Amino acid sequence: MSLKETKQVRKNKFFSRWDLIVYAVLLLAVVLSVSLLLVYTSEPILIDYLEIRSDGDRIAVYDFESRALQAETGKESLFSTETQGDETRIFIYTAEGGFNLLTVDNAARTADMSDADCSAGKDCTLMHIRRAGQTIVCVPHGLVIEGKTYSENGGGEIVVG
Repeated sequence: MSLKETKQVRKNKFFSRWDLIVYAVLLLAVVLSVSLLLVYTSEPILIDYLEIRSDGDRIAVYDFESRALQAETGKESLFSTETQGDETRIFIYTAEGGFNLLTVDNAARTADMSDADCSAGKDCTLMHIRRAGQTIVCVPHGLVIEGKTYSENGGGEIVVG
């Protein structure tokens, strides 16, 4: 490298002023895009009702508006409920004599599996439903609880039976 080339390299800085401006604009655009994405996607879709299925068959629906559990015909004996304030506790009994305790917060429109007598580690008690589309699954009992909205169902009413 000649002396002239060396002086030219020293004269040119690692970044020119225009390079820094372009990088700053790009960084600002990325930060703004991520911020907007987080703001518009972080709002949870509130649950209108919980669908309770056992071995693939719907056995009940819990409606947050009426705060009532509507069991399918012939399945009423599988459930008992207790309500205290904004909290409803739903006991779900299996045909084999097992149980799951689903705690529903009506004000927040959320559900938690509070207790179960599964022999498989009670993994379902670590599951929660906070927004529409989320599920709680108890594999040993074949139980699935899913948070849904009326718009998913195509109508505004729940049809039981």
